[in-house]
Amino acid sequence: MFFTFGSLFFDCGIIFDYITHEKYKIMKKLIYFIALGFFFLSADLAFAQSTKEEVKKEQEAIKAEKKAAKAEKKAAKKELADVKKMEKQARNLEKAEKKLAKLEQKASKTDAKRARQQAKYDKAKRRGKASEAQLLKMEVDLKKLELDLVNLNNDIVEQRRTVEKLRY
Repeated sequence: MFFTFGSLFFDCGIIFDYITHEKYKIMKKLIYFIALGFFFLSADLAFAQSTKEEVKKEQEAIKAEKKAAKAEKKAAKKELADVKKMEKQARNLEKAEKKLAKLEQKASKTDAKRARQQAKYDKAKRRGKASEAQLLKMEVDLKKLELDLVNLNNDIVEQRRTVEKLRY
């Protein structure tokens, strides 16, 4: 808009060049001055507009960089959480396997102890040297060991399920 006004005033100034009368010389200078002002004003406005566009582009680039950095940070955070989750699952699996091994070991020891107690009970019963109270006590001990063995087997089954869940 200002550029067209400036060119209009310059065109008027060129027309006034053909007029050599003294009273128009001041008007001619005034028109050139106004046209020059419009040119500078339009140049300043164009520069301001281009600067504003550059600043806007820079701000958009900064926003895009921030968005990308935020997305990258979020992805890294998620990856770290996944790694921690997998590490925790591996630790839990290791603990569960150790517990299963201990339970199986304890069950085998209990089974061996029960077998020894059963042999003692059978031997004492065959020979008939043990009193009725001693035989009853041995029977109670055998029942306790059998109950412990059943409980251990239940715990082993439960622990195996836990291990299978943690593996997958």
